[in-house]
Amino acid sequence: MWNNVVVPKKIAPGRPKVSSTNRQELITSAAGKLFSEVGYERTTIRLVAEEAGVDPKLVMHYFGNKQKLFMATVKVPSEVGAALKILKLTPKASWGKRIADVIWLAKKSGSFQTLVGVIRASASEPEAAAMFKEFYFQNMLLPMVESLSVDNRELRAVMISSLMAGYVFNTEISRVFDGVKATTKERKAIFAALVQTVLTAKI
Repeated sequence: MWNNVVVPKKIAPGRPKVSSTNRQELITSAAGKLFSEVGYERTTIRLVAEEAGVDPKLVMHYFGNKQKLFMATVKVPSEVGAALKILKLTPKASWGKRIADVIWLAKKSGSFQTLVGVIRASASEPEAAAMFKEFYFQNMLLPMVESLSVDNRELRAVMISSLMAGYVFNTEISRVFDGVKATTKERKAIFAALVQTVLTAKI
């Protein structure tokens, strides 16, 4: 008479299983938050583990050390990566405007806020600054300039880097633009003109 009785399955205690990819994303998200808020030097593997709710050994398993963990939080905004592929098709007279369009579009994404956090961490930590500089220059700025027919590419890429990093720092971190009466359209137009000058000025 017990043939039709359904025995419920036992549910294992504890949290639901989380995939390896999700755990890594959880850790990098926690690390990015801490690097931004307390700086590179004061952010430790243990502190990141506590923020992510995982064991420090798991952080080390995925990333190896703090330097690699920091670099895992540094990403080129997806909008920028997509724009790099079509920038070379843009008329020369519109280079500055096109790059400004890309940056303003990226500002609306979560990846841009991660970039802001990394710049914040790099501003006062030499080790973090050196790692960020290498990634930022090699993966974003140099490819951007190399897609165009210009001379002195490395110098122009560094100058654009100065414009971009300076603008991000002053608008998102030091907030010096908060007291400036200017519309988004006006700021963007000036930024585009500066980029256009850097890319096309005769050297």
